[in-house]
Parts: sequence; structure tokens; C-alpha cells
Amino acid sequence: MTREEYGAAYEKGLVPTERFLIARFKLTLDEARDFAQAAWVRGWEMRAQYRQEGAVQTWVFTIARNIVNTSYRKKREMVDFESLNLTVAAHNPEPKMTVGRLLSQLGWDERILLILKYREGMSLEEIMETTGLPPTTAKTRLHRARLKLQNILRNTGERKGEKRKCLARQMQEIWENA
Repeated sequence: MTREEYGAAYEKGLVPTERFLIARFKLTLDEARDFAQAAWVRGWEMRAQYRQEGAVQTWVFTIARNIVNTSYRKKREMVDFESLNLTVAAHNPEPKMTVGRLLSQLGWDERILLILKYREGMSLEEIMETTGLPPTTAKTRLHRARLKLQNILRNTGERKGEKRKCLARQMQEIWENA
């Protein structure tokens, strides 16, 4: 592919790439522009790998999607939940755990959903907008994360016969006492 051909594809495809990123990942216009630019630059650098089967724009969409996913993955890896110096006493003051250790027993997606819901106080709609998850997926994952956390809290030394608090109340107490 020549420089002129790629330049023409860039002129034609930059704005659609931005729109794709905004729609797919709920990015701001500035974020979408940055990622779209990076994708088109990477496309030029990797042009030898381009197979002439489809449109250049479609190929760059894939590059853009991969760049955004990698960016999110790197952000996830930077969070150290063990460093949260928050204390939890789940019904029994004996087995105190840090919130970080409690959350580290969950998967990454589950941790994020619980933090957004209980620490940040987001509504389900705000969580869906932030994470880009479809409504059914967000509800299901949040429900499963609550169930897992509930099981973890039950196994942290709850006394037999003690009345159980609802998970929402427990989570509010955990974050308030932190």
C-alpha cells in the first residue's frame, strides 16, 4: 500500500474510527480521537501485515479496538487492592480483613462492579455507562459478584445463629468504617 493510498484511507476513515470508538467503548471525543490517531499510526507501521481482502478502515477498527482493550488492561493491572488499608469486621471482630484482601478473592470484573456500586455509590445505569456493559450483563455480573462476596463474608467467622445483615448494608458499613 502506497503512502497516498493510506493517506486517502486515513482522510476517509478517521472520523468513522472515532465514532466507532465512542459507540463501542463510550469514550469522550478527545479519548476517541487519541485512540483513533494511535490506531491509524499503528496501521501505517504495520501496513506490511495488511491483507488486501477487506477495507483498510475495517482493519484499523480492529487495531483501534485492540489498543483500547490493551489500555484498559494496563489500567486494571495498576490497581493494587492489597494496598487498601481498610478494615472489615464481618459480624465477628476476630477475623479482621482488609477490604483489599476481601476483594482480592473476587475476579477483576466483580471487584470493579462492587467498588462502583458500594464505594462510589453509582446506580446501575451509571455502572453500565462507565463499564460499557449491556444492561443484562451488568445486572447479572453485579448479582454474581454480590453472591460471591456474601459467601466470602459468611466464611470469615460469622457466629452461628447470628442474624445476617443484607449484603448492601454490610457493604455500606465496610466502606463507611474504612
